[in-house]
Amino acid sequence: MKRIMTSVPHLTLVPAPAGGSLGDRADDDLMRLARSGERGAFEALVRRHQGKVLGLALKVLGDEALARDAAQDSFVDLMRALATYRPEGRFPQFLYRVALNRCRMVARSLRIERRAQERAWREDCEGEALAPDDVLARERQRELSAAMQALVPAQRELLALRFFADLPHDEIAEVLEIPVGTVKSRLHAAVAALRATFGEALP
Repeated sequence: MKRIMTSVPHLTLVPAPAGGSLGDRADDDLMRLARSGERGAFEALVRRHQGKVLGLALKVLGDEALARDAAQDSFVDLMRALATYRPEGRFPQFLYRVALNRCRMVARSLRIERRAQERAWREDCEGEALAPDDVLARERQRELSAAMQALVPAQRELLALRFFADLPHDEIAEVLEIPVGTVKSRLHAAVAALRATFGEALP
């Protein structure tokens, strides 16, 4: 399922080089430079946003391998959108929309919309001894991941945008292209559905 273009850096989750002039440029400036053929500008965008895109895909898809492929392809889609992107200072919302569309394509093609996954959370200290509190926290996180995957895709997207990407209601409305009032009502229903599955004590 790998479709990695050589001009898109692989998602290794490495930080941007310190002190680089491109790393200090605004997202829209980097998009302009990338459109003009500056490869380093696009690589700077990938390094800056790959963690958020991967995290969003992981919340929506619930599978690490699928999420990494979706995140990689999201940046391929972003590259294809260079010619049509309008710099308006709303790049994160644009990128989230691109990433969600890619996640939806993955979910449709693989029929995983309602499949509960517990592989969404990679253990940083696999094989190491954990304190009882750490074990409990990790188990709670797995339970939350499974509860998220039991929701319908639209609810997972809303919860991921609100609580993972930390977007306010108006920006979620922009990403999903729906009214703010609809975002609020659907988000309320999504939280209620998650509590019904996961319990009242949400983290």
